[in-house]
Amino acid sequence: MHEALGIYEILNHIFSYSPKRDLAVAARVSRLWSNIAPDYLWRQMDSVFPLLKVGFPPVEMDGEWVLTGRIEPQNWERFQHYARRIRSLKHTINYKDRLKSSHKPSPRQVWSTLALRRPGIDPLLPNIQEISWSASGDINNLPHVIHFISSSLKSLTITVDGTDVGSPCRFFDALAGCTGLELENLSFEGSDGDAKVAERLASFLKGQQKLKALLIPSDSYAEPRTTQDMLFPNLPIGLRELDTRVEFYEKSDYTSRLQTILQRLPDLRVLRLVLTSNGSWNLSDFESLSPLLQNPNLEELKLWVSEEIHLTRSDIHALGRALPNMARLQLRLHFSTSSAVRVPATWLEDFAKAFPKLQALTIRLDNIRTSPPLLTTANEEQVKAFNPTAFNPTAFRVLDVGGSVLSEEDVPRMAEFLGLLCLNPLFEIVYHGKQRAPADTTVPWRDTEAMVKLIQRSNSGE
Repeated sequence: MHEALGIYEILNHIFSYSPKRDLAVAARVSRLWSNIAPDYLWRQMDSVFPLLKVGFPPVEMDGEWVLTGRIEPQNWERFQHYARRIRSLKHTINYKDRLKSSHKPSPRQVWSTLALRRPGIDPLLPNIQEISWSASGDINNLPHVIHFISSSLKSLTITVDGTDVGSPCRFFDALAGCTGLELENLSFEGSDGDAKVAERLASFLKGQQKLKALLIPSDSYAEPRTTQDMLFPNLPIGLRELDTRVEFYEKSDYTSRLQTILQRLPDLRVLRLVLTSNGSWNLSDFESLSPLLQNPNLEELKLWVSEEIHLTRSDIHALGRALPNMARLQLRLHFSTSSAVRVPATWLEDFAKAFPKLQALTIRLDNIRTSPPLLTTANEEQVKAFNPTAFNPTAFRVLDVGGSVLSEEDVPRMAEFLGLLCLNPLFEIVYHGKQRAPADTTVPWRDTEAMVKLIQRSNSGE
């Protein structure tokens, strides 16, 4: 063996890129390798079953895993030898998979028994940093996530479905009782928006003042006013990223909800909101966006709305003045790939002027031939005089046009215009159907993107 393969730093670098099958073999090569390779082999686990098997092989009885016999000290020591290496646990139970004979039943009884009968009070996973737990059709398993949580946990993602309110309530009650837990990221998806669950979640959030990112969407709030009145005033004030739903009945209700969020979260940088009207009033123009313009530090704004939002050129510049640090701007329609904002193609220059730090923009563009004929090869003086303000050449990379329609005959004009505005060599156009086989609606945008690349190379002298 080459002497370099006995150097700790080199082995760490090699094993960090090695697949698990190679790490399993490497762990048997030498004493040094057996101390390093298992750290990477067990660092990220996609299931809890392997950990069970090395410590306490369970027995299947009546469709459940159970532990038989005593928990011997040597078995607990072996369990801990591997458990302390785990940093990330991603556990998925899909209801359809559970119906297959090849899929073993959930070991929830095993974990409960093990947690109760373990020697001492050491956590099952003492160094865990990230847990992603998905239990589709198996919401009753949710409280058992608690067995894997320790004070080292920083990121928790929970995805469930079902109408059982008791399991999420018990989960958040137990989570609030975890000593020393200081999460930085929390994502909870799948609740039906029940007020009882919201009450438990709000109570838990009060003690999580170091939380930086929070995702708490739901399909719809069962009791919108009650639920939002509990959640929004208790958001951790240090949040920098929020992804949630806001339901409202009228304009004053909508304004009040947003003011509560933005006034409580002065450090917010990323805001993603599903805005749903349960009344007759809805967002439709620049004025309806004004409650969102209280925080000039916002770097990403992503909204889902029910109707198109109509903006003028002066509105675009007003948005830019209110949000000078904006890097990613997306306003989308519910259940659609299209942007909620539709503008003439040549108005892209206004976005370039208004948002100097913009990196990505989602917009619906009118066909460029319906815009003022600013580009022409018939009048050379006009061509020379036309010098639009470009997007930041080092920042702007993505133009998402969604389902915007572009005719083949206007591809050269659109490509020429975008070639002058978008100077970043990594620039790309995102459009509906891009990842599928070319179709009549996607070919023009594909050709436009290719022509923009040629124009960029030509302008750079390549």
